Amino acid sequence: MTQYRRVGVIIIDGSQILLMRRVKNGRGYYAVPGGRPEHNETPQETAIREIFEETTLHVVLGPIFSEIEEAPSINGKGLYYLAQSYSGTANLSGPEKEISTPANFFGLEWIELNQLKTITLYPEELSQKIQSYFLSK
Repeated sequence: MTQYRRVGVIIIDGSQILLMRRVKNGRGYYAVPGGRPEHNETPQETAIREIFEETTLHVVLGPIFSEIEEAPSINGKGLYYLAQSYSGTANLSGPEKEISTPANFFGLEWIELNQLKTITLYPEELSQKIQSYFLSK
């Protein structure tokens, strides 16, 4: 079984996607909520746990959307699921909330899908796949 460096969940609500906004080292960008597996977790368990920890949302996972070789600084593969459904209200929580400062900022934002081409979403390959899939329909 492939060991993934990062597991994320793409959560869509109507015409919006939920993203984690980051400001780090003076650079602003976005990422799909998710994180690293803990000891002996399956990718599905990681996805569900990470989304709840970061957003307080309960998700029902849909299919795997993409498997991507992450940036060299991440050094590994990322696995991204589509959320089939979710419940709750998205609120930043967990370690991201605890360590967020103006210089190392974490925040959740609902972004219009048609705005994806105007923001920096990492990994770039995932951003392109999301745009191609959701904006070509």
